[in-house]
Amino acid sequence: VGNWKIVDLPEIPVVTGEEQEEELAKFRTKIYRFRKQEWKERGVGELRFLKHKVTNMIRILSRAEKTH
Repeated sequence: VGNWKIVDLPEIPVVTGEEQEEELAKFRTKIYRFRKQEWKERGVGELRFLKHKVTNMIRILSRAEKTH
Protein backbone atom coordinates (compact mmCIF):
# COMPACT_ATOMS: atom_id res chain seq x y z
CA VAL A 1 0.00 0.00 0.00
CA GLY A 2 1.44 3.34 -0.97
CA ASN A 3 4.14 4.59 -3.31
CA TRP A 4 7.50 3.67 -1.70
CA LYS A 5 10.91 4.43 -3.16
CA ILE A 6 14.20 2.71 -2.36
CA VAL A 7 16.74 5.29 -1.23
CA ASP A 8 20.50 4.77 -0.89
CA LEU A 9 21.73 6.19 2.41
CA PRO A 10 25.45 6.81 2.94
CA GLU A 11 27.05 4.95 5.82
CA ILE A 12 28.13 7.43 8.50
CA PRO A 13 30.72 6.42 11.13
CA VAL A 14 29.38 6.66 14.68
CA VAL A 15 31.60 8.49 17.16
CA THR A 16 31.05 7.16 20.69
CA GLY A 17 33.92 8.90 22.47
CA GLU A 18 35.45 5.51 23.30
CA GLU A 19 37.88 5.34 20.38
CA GLN A 20 40.90 6.31 22.50
CA GLU A 21 40.01 4.05 25.42
CA GLU A 22 40.59 0.43 26.32
CA GLU A 23 38.12 -1.64 28.29
CA LEU A 24 39.43 -2.87 31.65
CA ALA A 25 36.31 -4.66 32.93
CA LYS A 26 32.68 -5.17 31.94
CA PHE A 27 29.74 -6.22 34.15
CA ARG A 28 26.04 -6.74 33.56
CA THR A 29 24.24 -4.53 36.09
CA LYS A 30 21.04 -2.90 37.25
CA ILE A 31 21.39 0.77 38.18
CA TYR A 32 19.24 2.18 41.00
CA ARG A 33 18.79 5.64 42.48
CA PHE A 34 17.57 6.58 45.94
CA ARG A 35 14.96 9.32 46.00
CA LYS A 36 12.22 10.27 48.45
CA GLN A 37 12.91 7.35 50.80
CA GLU A 38 12.76 4.63 48.10
CA TRP A 39 14.98 2.94 45.52
CA LYS A 40 13.99 3.31 41.86
CA GLU A 41 15.45 1.32 39.00
CA ARG A 42 17.16 3.48 36.38
CA GLY A 43 18.12 0.84 33.86
CA VAL A 44 19.64 -2.52 33.01
CA GLY A 45 22.78 -2.84 30.93
CA GLU A 46 26.54 -3.05 30.94
CA LEU A 47 28.77 -1.18 33.37
CA ARG A 48 32.26 -0.72 31.93
CA PHE A 49 35.56 0.60 33.23
CA LEU A 50 37.43 2.41 30.44
CA LYS A 51 41.04 3.63 30.56
CA HIS A 52 42.21 6.43 28.26
CA LYS A 53 45.31 5.37 26.31
CA VAL A 54 47.08 8.76 26.53
CA THR A 55 46.11 10.24 29.92
CA ASN A 56 45.61 6.89 31.76
CA MET A 57 42.45 8.28 33.38
CA ILE A 58 39.78 5.71 34.17
CA ARG A 59 36.06 6.38 33.81
CA ILE A 60 32.95 4.35 34.51
CA LEU A 61 30.36 4.11 31.74
CA SER A 62 26.93 2.55 31.94
CA ARG A 63 24.54 2.34 29.00
CA ALA A 64 21.00 1.06 29.28
CA GLU A 65 20.18 -1.76 26.88
CA LYS A 66 17.09 -0.16 25.40
CA THR A 67 18.37 3.39 24.85
CA HIS A 68 22.20 3.02 24.85
